[in-house]
Amino acid sequence: MVNAFELSSRKACAAMGISRSYYAYKPHPRDDSDVIAALTELAEKKPTWGFSKLFNVLRQQGKPWNHKKVWRVYCLLKMNLKRKAKKRLPQASRTAVAPAACAKPLLVDRFHAGHPLQRSRLQDFQRCG
Repeated sequence: MVNAFELSSRKACAAMGISRSYYAYKPHPRDDSDVIAALTELAEKKPTWGFSKLFNVLRQQGKPWNHKKVWRVYCLLKMNLKRKAKKRLPQASRTAVAPAACAKPLLVDRFHAGHPLQRSRLQDFQRCG
């Protein structure tokens, strides 16, 4: 429209209903080849290292990339796999009642209103001393 009708860009954008920044925008494609090369090289050397260690090594090498860019490429390379959780060992079953030799008398306390409060429920699970 600017060339065809010899209008200024301001008037042409106003006629089309778009902003001038939209008209003047030129996209800059991302070139992540350096980050990809550096990450894959480090990951081949140290496959057990995660993102934090890899990023710290990159920074120590003097690479200027921030963590957001490196994380985006890290995820793009599918390196952000979740770790398997540790399997928990089953706990030994606890006895519900202490042995008769260790049994202690039940202590009873009373609230201000007179209702009983049993305080020795934890004694069943404590070790004999």
